Amino acid sequence: MNDKQYILDYLGYLKELSRKIGVRVDFGNLVKSKSRNKNKNLENAFFYFDKNLSLGEIYRVNQEVDEKLFWFLRQKLKEIDGLNQAIFLGIGLFKYIIKENGSYTNKAFGPIFIINLEIEVDDEDRSIYIHIGVPFINYDLFNNLSENLEDNENSIQLEQAVDFIKSIEDKLEESNNLFDLKALAKEVILEIPEKFNLAVDQSIKIEIENIREIFDRKESFYFDRNYFFVNNFPSELSTYKSLELLIQEINEEGDFKNSTLKKLFVSAFEKK
Repeated sequence: MNDKQYILDYLGYLKELSRKIGVRVDFGNLVKSKSRNKNKNLENAFFYFDKNLSLGEIYRVNQEVDEKLFWFLRQKLKEIDGLNQAIFLGIGLFKYIIKENGSYTNKAFGPIFIINLEIEVDDEDRSIYIHIGVPFINYDLFNNLSENLEDNENSIQLEQAVDFIKSIEDKLEESNNLFDLKALAKEVILEIPEKFNLAVDQSIKIEIENIREIFDRKESFYFDRNYFFVNNFPSELSTYKSLELLIQEINEEGDFKNSTLKKLFVSAFEKK
């Protein structure tokens, strides 16, 4: 195997690693830090998106054709300008609520999958271009759900939950578009109560109406839609994208553009 292939394989490994462990920003409870007027916040926090796009596709949002989405994105981009935040696409939304000491507590409120987006505004043709990136599992959500699992080295419950997440990762790799992800998320939600030993009296209710109308219900539910939302931006996703671009550069150019970077990597693999 030549130096180039060693480097590509290693970069691919780092890229995959950054995706799997580099998303430790709290996507597990999207409303826990919001103000008391949650309904008003929720009304402005999500924009539902029901189109089916392929992963990697670039979608054009024209002001005249899709005015509401255009202005939602423009407003959110303005709000997060200069902040360590970004717009994401959420796949499904699970709310898990329990009753503790006579009061109800949201233990989890977040998407099953999250897609990183690249968004570019073109003022000349009054359009916004959205690049549909790579989806990843919302590990924060599953971490919040794991409180009921036995926490010891020989825990059968913990092993079962880990195997379940691994199976989701495998199926996620086979997904090609947003509808694939939506179907997989719905499949996942039906198994979550058993796999994570959740205290739910009945099957999780599947909802598709406006989230603002159902959020205050004192019950767990699953919102079966895709939507744009804003959250803090994990710096590791920038690492992921940088590695992706570097791999693309080597494949397209046949070599590094940066000679210093090339020397560093070649030196690292000289002994192979």
